[in-house]
Amino acid sequence: MSDIKLRISRFTSLLLLAMVFLVHIEAQQNNTMYFMDRIPQSNQLNPATQPKCGFYFGLPGLSSIEINGGNTAVGFNDVYLYKPVTDSLYYRPLQSDKDRVDFLGKLKKNNYIYSDGRLDWLSFGLRINKNYFSFSAADRVEARGNIPYDLIKLGINFNQSTAGNNSFNFDGIGLNAIWFREYAIGISHEINERLTFGIRGKLLFGKANISSKSSSITFPQTGPDVWKTSVAIDINTSIPNLTIGYDKDGKVNIDSIKSGDWNDTRKIVMNRRNVGAALDIGVILKPEEMLSISASIIDLGFIQWNNNLNNFSTSGNYDFRGLPISLSDSGKMAKALVDSLKKLYSFETDHESYMTSLSGKLYVGAHLQLVRGVGVGFLTRFQLLDKAIRSQYTLSVNLSPGEAFSTSFSYTIADGVYDNLGLGLSFKAGPFNWYLMSDRIPIYYNKVKAGYPIPAYARNVNFRMGFNLMFGSVRHSNIYKDKPLLEIED
Repeated sequence: MSDIKLRISRFTSLLLLAMVFLVHIEAQQNNTMYFMDRIPQSNQLNPATQPKCGFYFGLPGLSSIEINGGNTAVGFNDVYLYKPVTDSLYYRPLQSDKDRVDFLGKLKKNNYIYSDGRLDWLSFGLRINKNYFSFSAADRVEARGNIPYDLIKLGINFNQSTAGNNSFNFDGIGLNAIWFREYAIGISHEINERLTFGIRGKLLFGKANISSKSSSITFPQTGPDVWKTSVAIDINTSIPNLTIGYDKDGKVNIDSIKSGDWNDTRKIVMNRRNVGAALDIGVILKPEEMLSISASIIDLGFIQWNNNLNNFSTSGNYDFRGLPISLSDSGKMAKALVDSLKKLYSFETDHESYMTSLSGKLYVGAHLQLVRGVGVGFLTRFQLLDKAIRSQYTLSVNLSPGEAFSTSFSYTIADGVYDNLGLGLSFKAGPFNWYLMSDRIPIYYNKVKAGYPIPAYARNVNFRMGFNLMFGSVRHSNIYKDKPLLEIED
């Protein structure tokens, strides 16, 4: 492989490895858990849900451990080719012109990588008559990055792109990431035997944030004689211990930006200056004894950022002339381009407070109890991201043969992927409850690199588990109690 192809391979491999393995932001999924009301944490998806116990206590730091992540474009097999003869991985788009065209055909205009996680430090709930009260304290992390199609195309077709006149549009490139603490208090009230309503208020404290307010990066023309560029970027940040240096003109020196001492973690973790609030609302309707219809809105809220603020902005247009484009030394050209951009597009900063909104979700579901302990559910999940509604559809079979065990088998259509199988398990021995689930269990695997199984087409990772102590019996109600056929008033 020539030097330029080797450098291109490293550049695009770095981008696409992140797309395949980064564990967004499409936020928590857990569709499989929605109808598993024997797990107390199911009320986090619908605050109207009343757990099937009188009291529960989540083991501190262990009641809910959650990891989600993935990308919206490609799987492992789309990026890498395994050759058993050499027991080695090869970058598939560089194998042939057809492989390159096929790979680019799988990409979209905007390709997202996302990840999120949740760790509950404390949680408990209590039933009082027809009311169920709950409390939780959790740390949550969510992140989403956008890699535009043209950026990947430039990396793959670098030598062809610079040899002729081409244009590239990197609009929307950026990263949105947030870490915050959530304190939530909820109540579910059984209005009557057919209708239950729930609401949960959340007090939020932001710990760190990067918000790409807007980004526009275009190369209207690239070629051996001139590179035209237009840039407009605004980024808001609240990052603890961030150190920024400035040049003699008062502009940001990008090379001097670095993270400071993180040893004083208590000060960071207990920061309460970035305050926000959120609301969850849910309802469950039972028009028939065996049928329930439910809906919930989750994470409808915001955070006001007031601490550790550094907001960056830059804009301008420039024509690069005489840029070295020696195909034998692409590194020299890349360095010259980056150095020129750093000099021309100096970032300005301010320290003004700003606001970010949470990524709200809407759940709408229906569950039909076929026989005692066996039911089927259908759930739709909608989320507004980048002014577009993203949807997921989940069909599940839910089994509860006894109080000691329950399980759910699910199938989800999401992100243009149709092979998402899910499984949820819940065990109860005395007061001790353990649960484990995933919405995205890969079906197809390749044995590569000394026989380790690698998911061939999976784009997503989803995992959640936890431990609870549960006390009290299940509260049963029957909307079809024995009633006389005819009542005669005196």
